[in-house]
Amino acid sequence: MNNDTFGQGADVFEPDPERPLLDERFDAFLRKHKDDFYRTAVARLVDPYDADEALSDACLVMYQRWEKIQAHPKPVVLARYILKCKIQDFHRARARRAGREEVFAHPPEIHYLQEMGEQDLLSRALEALREISPQQADCWEMYKVLGKEYSEIAEELDITIGAAKTAASRGQAKLRMLLTLESETKDS
Repeated sequence: MNNDTFGQGADVFEPDPERPLLDERFDAFLRKHKDDFYRTAVARLVDPYDADEALSDACLVMYQRWEKIQAHPKPVVLARYILKCKIQDFHRARARRAGREEVFAHPPEIHYLQEMGEQDLLSRALEALREISPQQADCWEMYKVLGKEYSEIAEELDITIGAAKTAASRGQAKLRMLLTLESETKDS
């Protein structure tokens, strides 16, 4: 059977016969790291549904580039980079849709709005820290949000354990300063 549809390549409705539907090594990799990826997405996007959507998009790209990820000396670092890019894409898409979205049919509960406000302050402070010192932001997020050990952070970011501890500690101090500045500007 010829899969060539009008001379434009393989038929999109039938799988490519040379490539299996799912690579077992990719499946094992994703099962091992999916929870960390999801926590990272939730920490950056706040809404679990948005995080799930961004992670799904990232997993598709990871699967498409699986050979490159496997060949990388630190495959998790490359996969995390793909996830970060997809989270940025999600923020950009949300900004483009902002003018066309409709208002809630039922307003959310007040405690949810308060939690979102606190999370928004932290998110803005963390993004500011990312611009100032990306390594400190990554170390702080991995330690405080994802609950990773310093040795895991050091291995993933290819730094020493002492550097991971220092970066997380300095990141914490800068976040406190940024949150204080943010609340002062909000109050005035």
